[in-house]
Amino acid sequence: DRGRTISTNSSTALKMGSAISSAASLAVTYCACSSASSICNACLGSTSPQTTGRRRSVLLLVLAVVLSLAFQYSLAPAILEKGEEKWSIIGSTIGKRMFNSWTSGCESYYSEDQIGQCAANAGVFRPTFLSFVFFVIAAVTSSIRPDFNRHVWPAKFTIYLLLVFLSIFASNSPWFSGVFLHIARIGATVFIVIQQIIIVDLAYNWNENWVGKADACDRLEWGSGAFWLRATIGACCVFYVMALAGIGLMYHYFNGCGSNIAIITMTLLGIIAVTVLQLAGAEGSLLTSSAISAYAVYLAYSAVSKNPNSLCNPQLFEPNNTYDMSM
Repeated sequence: DRGRTISTNSSTALKMGSAISSAASLAVTYCACSSASSICNACLGSTSPQTTGRRRSVLLLVLAVVLSLAFQYSLAPAILEKGEEKWSIIGSTIGKRMFNSWTSGCESYYSEDQIGQCAANAGVFRPTFLSFVFFVIAAVTSSIRPDFNRHVWPAKFTIYLLLVFLSIFASNSPWFSGVFLHIARIGATVFIVIQQIIIVDLAYNWNENWVGKADACDRLEWGSGAFWLRATIGACCVFYVMALAGIGLMYHYFNGCGSNIAIITMTLLGIIAVTVLQLAGAEGSLLTSSAISAYAVYLAYSAVSKNPNSLCNPQLFEPNNTYDMSM
């Protein structure tokens, strides 16, 4: 059944403002939507019926992230900066439509920088909104017919990319900057909680695995288990050093207002509390608390670095760079 895919003869090409974004999008599109099943296997490896749907779902998420970055950092600036010049060459109607669509809902902002931030954020909502709709439909159809999640993926990718292309001409308001924005806020909160649970479970399993190897080596290899214990302690130290370094850097760069200080301080107090609780419990694990601490610092940085107040966020209107995009 691995080779069963529906062949398609259509190819999708997205022209982005950035050559890197274009190359990445086209490469992923080619892998995902090729008509030959061997290309799918080359992209995803040998897949069993139990994992085919999950792997292709992950690939679609990766594609959505690539498109979101391209829309935010390449397409949105191109439309705003050249909305009256470059796009008008294509056609006055198309150029005006794109410019108005990407700036709708941004009327409350007056400076060009703020309008640019608003349009760029709305650009992210387009592929992510369609991903949300895609997975809701996939969940409903898979509950009715489970094998549907493993089939017709080339057609699914083609439809998704077509809808993403059409969304370029759709207005931000009300769906992207209104309805979906509120849904995304609730979903993001739930997702963060789920991420914390996954990290805790992963860290516990990681700790049990290495401690188990240390015990086994002590029994079978006359005390050589100390290597695994040192490795566990080393991993804890790395996570804690990263967390504390992040706290220090945030105190240094994002100390312009009380809200940032409150977020950073609560994160630091949370790290201390989690560590104390782990040490006090019989089943405690410093590896778990250190991993949670590092992740909490990342969340704190995500919050303070996106503060819309320029007094609180010195990076607000700085040019985008690879580091900020990666974070």
